[in-house]
Amino acid sequence: MRIFHGDALTFPMGQHMDRSYSVDWEADELPNAYLVGNLPFSISTPLLFKLLLKCSDKNGVFAYGRVPMTFLFQQEFAERMICPPGFKERSRVFVYLFNYKSTSFFF
Repeated sequence: MRIFHGDALTFPMGQHMDRSYSVDWEADELPNAYLVGNLPFSISTPLLFKLLLKCSDKNGVFAYGRVPMTFLFQQEFAERMICPPGFKERSRVFVYLFNYKSTSFFF
């Protein structure tokens, strides 16, 4: 296991992975990599948008395949991520995530 500690907004995640981790995007299996973090409120939105863009372009860490991600957010932010249509708390974060990823709320 390799753990990196640094600024998630500027850390070049894809540059530190071994090419042997690569898995085709259409394959049933996932790469031998996982993004995990405890994110402060101030970078939650910018980081998610950055990761979603890299995911849609299949570059950075996502050049290796469909890398799973698990993040811990503040409760208010997490609630905005899963808010259904028609609620005032719904945000652009939800709209982006709804199109690209599945989200779960565990509390």
